[in-house]
Amino acid sequence: MAIVTSMMNVQTTDIKSDHFSTYSRNNRVVAWILRFIHNVSNATKLKGSLSYEEFKRAEVLVFKSLQSNAFQDERLLAKKKAFKDEDGLLRIRTKLADSYEKEDFKFPILLPAIDVVVKLIREEHASGKDSLPVEKTPESSTNHVSDSPNDNIPDSPVESTDNSEEKPPTKTRLGRITKIPHKLDL
Repeated sequence: MAIVTSMMNVQTTDIKSDHFSTYSRNNRVVAWILRFIHNVSNATKLKGSLSYEEFKRAEVLVFKSLQSNAFQDERLLAKKKAFKDEDGLLRIRTKLADSYEKEDFKFPILLPAIDVVVKLIREEHASGKDSLPVEKTPESSTNHVSDSPNDNIPDSPVESTDNSEEKPPTKTRLGRITKIPHKLDL
C-alpha cells in the first residue's frame, strides 16, 4: 500500500475566470473549487450549500487574480493613490475618504477597465441580478426572495380626473398601502 500526499497551494494568478457566461456563475464555480481544495487538504470537510463567507472568499480571489494580471506598474498605482486593504485587494483612495459613507464606497476596489470578468460584472449589475431584494410578505412573517424583478414594482393606481371625492388608499400585490397622488394643476 502506498500513500500519496500532495501540497495544494492556489495562487491568485492561477484562477482563469473568463470561461463563464455570468459573473455569479463564475464566482460560484470558484467557490466550489476553493471548497474542494479545503476538503482535500483538511480533515474537517465542508458540506451543504455554499456559505456567504465562501462566496466572499471566491470573489476576493477572483479580484486578486484580475489585479495581479493587470496592475504591475508601481508608478501607476502610486499615481492612482492605490493601497492594499486587509484582504490584500488594491483599493483607490477617493475624495470621500473623510465622509461618513460606507468603506466600499469611499475606497472602491481597483479593477482593470477592459477585462472579460469586469464586463460580466457590469452586465450583471445593469440587469439587476447582482442582489435579490428580500421582503416580508403580508401572508407570513418569513423572508421572501422575489423570483423576478417585476415582483418589487407595485401596481400603480391610476387617478381619475374627477377630484371631487377623496379615495381611500389602495393596496399593492404585496400588501403595501399606496396613496394616490393628486394631479397638480399648473
